[in-house]
This record gives sequence, C-alpha cells and structure tokens, in this order.
Amino acid sequence: MLVFILGLAVTIVSSFGLVMQQDHHIHQTQYQNLKFYSEEASAAAAQYLDLEEFSEGNFVFNQEEGRKAGESIIRENLNLNEDLEPEEGSYFEDTFEVEFLFYDDTNLDEEAIIYSSGKFHVVITEPTVVVRINAGDSRHRLIEPIKIMQVSAHSWEGEQIPSSFWDN
Repeated sequence: MLVFILGLAVTIVSSFGLVMQQDHHIHQTQYQNLKFYSEEASAAAAQYLDLEEFSEGNFVFNQEEGRKAGESIIRENLNLNEDLEPEEGSYFEDTFEVEFLFYDDTNLDEEAIIYSSGKFHVVITEPTVVVRINAGDSRHRLIEPIKIMQVSAHSWEGEQIPSSFWDN
C-alpha cells in the first residue's frame, strides 16, 4: 500500500511539473515570435518615407503608411483580426495594444532622446521607429499569468545628405 501511495504522489507531482514545463515552453516560443514580429513591424514602418520632405533633404517618415505596414505584419503573423483581437487558435487571449513612435527630422534635434519602456532602453540619435506591443496575459495554468510586452526599434543610420547636394 505504501508503494502505491508513493507512486501516486510521484505521478501527481510529476504531472504538475510537466504542465508547468509545457506552459513555460509555449510561452517562451510565443514570446520569441512576438519579439521577431515586433522587430519586423518596426523595420517595415521605417521603410515608408514622406517623399516630398525627402526631396527637400529632410528625413521624415510617412507615419500613416508605416503604421499600416507594421500593423499588417503583426496581424498576419500573430493570428489577429482587424481590431487586433486574437482569432481562434491563437495563443493570445487579450486584445493587443500596439503603439508606433516615429522619431525623425520633425522631432529630433542635436540632443539624443532616451526611450525607456520596462527593461528596454535605447538612445535615439538617428531617425527611428519604435514599436511597443502589449499582448496581455500569458496562458499559464498553474501559476499567475505574466504580462506579455515587447518593444523594438529600427533606426536609419548614416550621414544626412547635405542640403547643398540638392542644389546641384
């Protein structure tokens, strides 16, 4: 009888351990996906420039088109609908909150901007797009859910084209 009780106890403890390990593995995988697509969204948003401003030598993002491109990448790859709500079969349960911050010649000056969000810190000196995603709570079954947030930035680095270049 003692062997049976000990065997049952080990089975129950092992089951809890396996469930926690599986939840952690799925959470880590989905967090890595969120990180990757957050970086892709910031890179996509940074590709859209205001061509009129650029023709005048200014580096200014087309924020509307950049936001559309970034949100499209997030929606398509993380299984979300148009309102950024998870579709059936998605790991995520809460509506996503997505924020795009554009730093370009309209709001950058000679001083660096320090952007901080949680553990993410970046010094912005060049035209940059920052994407902040709040995906809500994790889906852990045996422990308290963890807030899932990801921040990424994509910068254009290099020398600015001198305004005298456009005069030639």
